[in-house]
Amino acid sequence: MKWFSFERAMPVLFIIGYVIFYAYQVTLEDIGRMFDAFWGPVRALIDRF
Repeated sequence: MKWFSFERAMPVLFIIGYVIFYAYQVTLEDIGRMFDAFWGPVRALIDRF
């Protein structure tokens, strides 16, 4: 029985490669900006109630 094949591993390898590429390209400042952009509207919705 074959326990490893690239056909089955390709989705996982693609995700790992994308995460490595993204981690290399993004700075901490970008992460902070993304966090603020995500939580700004969420905070506004919470403050309405």
